[in-house]
Amino acid sequence: MARWTQTIIDMTKMAEIPQKLVASSLCSIALENGEVIQGVLRGLNIGNNAGEGGVWRYYGDVRITTIDHVDFVIDILDIKYVTDIWSQALAEEYEKRGLISIYKG
Repeated sequence: MARWTQTIIDMTKMAEIPQKLVASSLCSIALENGEVIQGVLRGLNIGNNAGEGGVWRYYGDVRITTIDHVDFVIDILDIKYVTDIWSQALAEEYEKRGLISIYKG
């Protein structure tokens, strides 16, 4: 499970990172430790303690699947930045591997 936080800096990150993620289903996530993970966004899990104990605390994680079908759950506090990597060619490769479906209208 993701770590709890109550700092303003971390709460700002909790608000900003999900906005960047939902803009793209294919993304590259750079972590604070220098690692980079690319894949399909599978979901976000964000929550709070509803002020229990008089202090509001927040947590969040991201679920992503790489092109090789490896699943990751990443604590939002470990994310440095997110980049949209969507391209038609890359999307077609993910579709061939059964990870996404491209609507061809």
